[in-house]
Amino acid sequence: MTRRKTLFHTMLAAALLSACAIGSNAYAVIISTPVDYTTANLVGTADPGTAAATVANQLVWANQILALTAPTTTTILGVNYRTHDADEYSGILTDDGAFKTDGSAGTIGAGWEYVMGKYDGQNAGYILFYLGGEASTIPEFSNDIWNVNPSEGYQLSNWTVFGRVQVPEPGTLALFGAALVGFGLARRRKLLAPRL
Repeated sequence: MTRRKTLFHTMLAAALLSACAIGSNAYAVIISTPVDYTTANLVGTADPGTAAATVANQLVWANQILALTAPTTTTILGVNYRTHDADEYSGILTDDGAFKTDGSAGTIGAGWEYVMGKYDGQNAGYILFYLGGEASTIPEFSNDIWNVNPSEGYQLSNWTVFGRVQVPEPGTLALFGAALVGFGLARRRKLLAPRL
């Protein structure tokens, strides 16, 4: 009997933890400072000089960064690129659902694969971060990427998100959690049923 209860409680705990983990809508990805080329979730940078910060341009720069292996430093059509020193990312982004937001509050809701942050300086620089669908907060300052002032760097001017991903509805998550609990109860009932 004790073994059966332990199995039931283990399954119930797993079901509830799964539902909570999937249902968590807190800001899960916080990209720490100082920002440098070893920063987690930093895919790469683009330095296009004074080119316009349109969604179309940022889409081109983001896709170019994603097409390069890590680490890479190169200039393509007048844009200087540098990719992350550790990780490699892949994928082709489109402008479907992409949008640009102005301001230094880099708080982004769940449902996006990547964000391109524009950090203002004499010649603006762009940093591409990987979000993987998670809600996030991107750094307000570029810190050591462009070494103007190592403790601060350029400030976030605006950001553009790319790659819309499906985020489960809260009702769907509740049903999923209920199904897991039901599975555990059904298993318990089967284990406790008298054998003929």
